[in-house]
Amino acid sequence: MGSREKIYSVLRGAGLTRAGALGLMGNWDCESNLEAGRVQGDFSPYRTGSKLYVSQITSGVISKEQFMKDAKGFGLAQWTYFTRKGKLYNYWRNSGVALDDAEMQTRFALYELSTGGEYSGLYSFLRSSEDLRACVEKVCTIYERPAVNNIDARYSAAQRLAAEIPDGAGDVNTDPGEETPADGQQSGSEETPKVGSPFWPPRGYYGGYQDPGLCRGMSGKDVKLMRSLLEIRGYDVTGGEEFDEQTEKALVQFQSNQNLAADGICGKNSWHALLTA
Repeated sequence: MGSREKIYSVLRGAGLTRAGALGLMGNWDCESNLEAGRVQGDFSPYRTGSKLYVSQITSGVISKEQFMKDAKGFGLAQWTYFTRKGKLYNYWRNSGVALDDAEMQTRFALYELSTGGEYSGLYSFLRSSEDLRACVEKVCTIYERPAVNNIDARYSAAQRLAAEIPDGAGDVNTDPGEETPADGQQSGSEETPKVGSPFWPPRGYYGGYQDPGLCRGMSGKDVKLMRSLLEIRGYDVTGGEEFDEQTEKALVQFQSNQNLAADGICGKNSWHALLTA
C-alpha cells in the first residue's frame, strides 16, 4: 500500500467521508505534495534539506523550542504556527514512530481536528459531507491558518486524487484504532478483544514504530476494551467504541494516578497499567 493510500485509509477509518478525506488530502497535496518529511522551501530532487531537518530534530540538534519557533512549515500540512508545531512534536515523541511517518502525522491531524474547539465544526462537516468542493473550501478557510485563497488548485488536486485512489483503498486497515492483524490472527469479529483471543493484542500494547497507541478521535474494538478497563477501575466512561473527550479525561486521570505521562494516549505503559492495576 502506498503512502497516499495509507493516509486515505486512516482518514476514512476515522469516519471521514470520501469527500472529507480527499478534501483534506487535496489541501495537503498543494502544501507538501503529501510528503510527511518535507520542510518549507525544499524543492531539491532528493529533499536533502528536508532529510537533514528531520535528522537534526530526531537527534536533538534542533530542540523542541527551536522546532516550534523556526517558522518553517513542516510535514503533510506544513504546520508552521508554534503552538501547532509544539503539539505535533509532543504527539510524535509519544508515538514511538519516525517524525516523517505519514500515518502518524495523519493521526495527529485527526487529533487536532477532534480536540481543537475551533475545528469542531469542520471535523463534523468532514465526517458528514459528500460534497468534495465544499470540503475543500472548508479546509482552506478553517483548517488553514491563515486561510488560503487558491481553492481551485486544491480542488483540482482533490479531484486528481479521487481519480487515482479508489474508494475502499486500504480497507484492510481503515480503522485508526486497529492495526492490520499479524500473521495467524483473524479479523472481523465485533466482540471486545481479550487476552489470548485472535484479536489480541490491542493497538499500542507493544509500543514502538508499528504500534503507536490510541488517542482521541479513534474508534473500534481496541478503544472499547480500553474504555471497559477504565470503567472497571471506577473511571467515568460510558459504553461504546469512541475515544471521545470523556474517555480522554478518564485516561489522563488514570495515567496521573499511576504516575505515568498523563498525555491522553494509550500506549504500551498505559495498557500494561490498565491490565495489572
